[in-house]
Amino acid sequence: EVVIQNFGSQYDLSIRVGSNNEDTLMQNIDLIKSTLKNSFPYVFEYRKVDFVGPQIGSQLIKSGIMALVLSFLAIMVYTWIRFEWYFGLGILIALLHDAILSLGFMSIMKLDFNLSSIAAILTIIGYSVNDSVVIYDRIRENLRKFPKKTMPQLINLSINETLSRTILKTSTVGTSVNLELALTPSTRMGGHIVSGHVDGIGFVTEKKADGRSFRFTLKAPDNLAKYIAEKGSICINGISLTINEVKGASFSVNIVPYTMKDTTLGEAKVGTQVNLEVDLLARYMERLMQGDSAAFVQGGITEDLLHKSGFFG
Repeated sequence: EVVIQNFGSQYDLSIRVGSNNEDTLMQNIDLIKSTLKNSFPYVFEYRKVDFVGPQIGSQLIKSGIMALVLSFLAIMVYTWIRFEWYFGLGILIALLHDAILSLGFMSIMKLDFNLSSIAAILTIIGYSVNDSVVIYDRIRENLRKFPKKTMPQLINLSINETLSRTILKTSTVGTSVNLELALTPSTRMGGHIVSGHVDGIGFVTEKKADGRSFRFTLKAPDNLAKYIAEKGSICINGISLTINEVKGASFSVNIVPYTMKDTTLGEAKVGTQVNLEVDLLARYMERLMQGDSAAFVQGGITEDLLHKSGFFG
């Protein structure tokens, strides 16, 4: 069997020839070279001639399978320790599913199984583990909140909550993100406390120059509007900002040139979705206002709750 493929540019070719006899290998190579020379009016440059024997191929397959098996077991043990044993079993099944699909695709497309293929499969497994751990965190939280729900209901709820609260579901390779170092125990604390959680998705409704800065107007989800106050704080894509003006669920912030240059807000335009994190103190205040009834209150701050707390005469 002879396989000819482009290798790099359109002028570079890779010729693979199957051979069961190592004794006639050099004769076959010389025959290929002479056939090409006599059949085409070109000058061919042979950059590399390799021979992969059955011993090397067998060793590569064994090493690749061993790497996959060990990585599966390590991930399963980690998930077992962090969550529960059935989470570890579930992630093992999911990883086997992803690996089998990848190998099946390579088989159908007749792609070579080499070191690059092993690296690609391990990369796929890594992305799959990351997504699974994020969802597992939500499932574990919902197991405690909704003990009467069935597992399929909890899984569906957890996936939808995770996808609906972040714009990372639309991110691809090359998408810019904001990074910030976490506080150390010796760091001086003050101002807006950002935990890194995402409370919801907002979007930019207006962007305009305002002196030396840019004024952004954004629309927040209705359920977060109660936590947004003028001169208060809000976190947009991980950036702590002061709120200038509030109108219903819409609010505006001013972005200085440094922030425009060194964060993803410089790329934002009207319609761009952003991650929002409301002020943590506002959430604690809402909870404290509920007092001893916090264990039974389903909603947030209501007029009735304010009356009971003495804010109205």
